[in-house]
Order: sequence, then C-alpha cells, then structure tokens
Amino acid sequence: MPTPTQGVRPVLVSQGSSSDALKKGAEAMAAKQPDQARRHFEAALRNDPKQVAAMLGLAELAFQSRNDGETLKWLQQAERSAPQRAEVQAALGRFYMARKQPEKGEPALRKAIDLDPKPLRPRLDLADALMRRGAEAEALPLLKSAVAQDPKLLGAQLALGQLQQRMGAAAEADKTLRTAAELEPKSALPWLMLARAQKSAAGALPLLEQALQRQSEHYDALMLRAYWQMESRDAAAARETLVRAAKADAKAAEPLVRLGLLEEQAGQRSEARRQYLVAIERDPYHPVALNNLVMMGLTDKEDPARLELMAKRAVKALPGNAQVLDTLALVQRQRKDKTGALASAQAAVKLDPKDAGLMLTLAEMQLWNGDREAARRSAALVQQLKPAPALDARLRDLLSRI
Repeated sequence: MPTPTQGVRPVLVSQGSSSDALKKGAEAMAAKQPDQARRHFEAALRNDPKQVAAMLGLAELAFQSRNDGETLKWLQQAERSAPQRAEVQAALGRFYMARKQPEKGEPALRKAIDLDPKPLRPRLDLADALMRRGAEAEALPLLKSAVAQDPKLLGAQLALGQLQQRMGAAAEADKTLRTAAELEPKSALPWLMLARAQKSAAGALPLLEQALQRQSEHYDALMLRAYWQMESRDAAAARETLVRAAKADAKAAEPLVRLGLLEEQAGQRSEARRQYLVAIERDPYHPVALNNLVMMGLTDKEDPARLELMAKRAVKALPGNAQVLDTLALVQRQRKDKTGALASAQAAVKLDPKDAGLMLTLAEMQLWNGDREAARRSAALVQQLKPAPALDARLRDLLSRI
C-alpha cells in the first residue's frame, strides 16, 4: 500500500518571488515542462548566483529525473548559501529519506521543523521516517499536530489512522479513517485501511464494498475481498473477484495463482494449469505457480528436464522455502540425480525439521543413495511426526524396503 504521506510534495520554489525567471520556472515545472523549467531556473541563477529558490528548483528537477548526483549538488549548494533556511533542510531531508539514508534525513527534517514549525510537509516526512523504524510514540505528536493544523489534509489523516492502528488504538483509528473517507469521497484507501484491520469476513467485507463503490477496480481492495471470500468458502464469489483483479492489474500474477488454487480445489486440473501458465507469463518466477505446475507435471510424467528448470526457478524465487526445495528433490529423483536430490531434501528438512512429508522425502533419498541406516532413522522420525493419511502409501512402501 502506498505510504499515506505520498503525494504531499514540498514547495521548493517560492511562488511569490519577484524574479520573473523564477516564476516562469515554477510555472513550467507545474506544467511538467522540465527543459523549460531548467532554463528559467538557470537564468535566475545567472541574475543572482545566491538565488536559493532556483537551486532548489534545479534540485527538484534532477530528483524527478533520478539524477542523484545532480540533485545532491544543488541541495548542497543551497545549504552552503542558506544553511538556516527551513525549506533547504526540508528538501535535504526528503532527498536522504528517499535514498534510504535516515541517519542524514532525520536530522535535516528535525532542523527544518525547528527553523520553521509551520510547514506540514517536514512533519509528515519525519513522522513517516519514524514509523518506518518503529518509533510510533515519536511520530504520534507530529501527526496529531499536522491534523490539528489542517484537518482537511488527507495524507495526514491517513498517516495518523495507520499509526493509530499500529499502536492498537482501534477506536481512534476508526474515527480518523472515517474522517479521511469523508474528506475524499472518491478514494478507496480509507475504507481499505479500515478493512485491513478486521479479523473476520463479517467485519472486512462491508468495508471493502464501500471501497469498491468508490473505485470499482481497485486492485488491493479486490484482492483482500477475494481473500475473505475464500476464507468464507464462497468459491464462486472469490472466483469472480479474482477475475476482476486480474483485469485491474494486467501485470499481476497473484490473482491468477489464486484462481489456479481454487480450480485445483474444485478438481479442475486443466483449468488450474491454464491459470498457472498465464501467471508465469506475467511473473516467470512466481514460486507457487511454478511449484504447482511442477507437481502436476510429475503426476503427468512430463519432461523432467523442463520440470527441473521450473523447480529451480521456484527455489531461486524462494530460497528459504522448504516446500519448493522438496519439490526440487522429487524432480531430481525423476532426473536420476541422486546427489542433487539428497542435497535438496536435506536442505528442505533443515528449514522445517518437523514436517513429516519433508522427512519422508529425505528418507526416500537416503535409501536411494544407499544409506539404509540413515533412511531408517528418518523413517522413525516420520512416524513420530504423525504423517497425514495422504502420505501413508509412500511410508508403507519405504518401510517395506528398509
């Protein structure tokens, strides 16, 4: 979800400046004409080499074009010219926070607030930085003061509501976010944030309906709605919502993966396969889609070399996931790669030693590699872990051979 304070941009250029070049530069920047804006700001500097507003304008243009070196050059020049100007420190703080340098960004933002406590943006930026590192108690007064100063500022209301949720102040958060919803009748975000705090379908779904009434194809709202519909075992409704979500974001693989899971649960393997295949067209490294396609392929005796490539992509996407390593081990067994299969099974069990299915795969690979004693020990552990009935046939087969 976007940070609630995003979109509240600092004023880098003085709109009330008497400099004609500065005014034209500000107008060109507002009209998204960066080349013209740059020429006007440079002209302002030629007329007055200490014109800080022009330096900040050039810094903003460089920041928008992601030229960090140029941005920092102009910001540092502005600071040398006017170290006690609040807007200079605010711009420096914003730059450092955007570049994930809070050790530099936070002091600059604090200095900006000390120099001039009236502007809201430095307070919102500092509150956002504090929330990111878990300093909620420090962020709270900043956001409360911002809301008190401008109760109609949507970004401040959203940030305050989010913080209140994180601090467990549910009633306060509900009030704040409902106020935010009234401020912006077309935004789904306040209702979505309220829905995310719910712990049941009964609580979340009505709030999500409010969000979708405002933005009918809001991807995050649709995905959360589908989650609660699946939790409610309303597969038909979840399927319809996921189809909408897949259309709402034509690059997202997750709705298709969840559709695939729904189809598998319904016994529609061919349709599930189709959804997974479209999902990996959108995201070639989606681990769930890859893993499930590989498992289907093993059942259908598909080309093991192709399946191994897919399984390795899943492991690359989720290297710390035991299940995808277990799948890779099963594929490597089909590939007759004894060493690789054993290594993958060992890695899976190391990640999750209490999973009976993973331990069973390890026992099978140990026996296949000729280590009967290790296979017996692993099989005994499988029995202690009380495997699910679906593993009974594999376990009986293993015990009959050791």
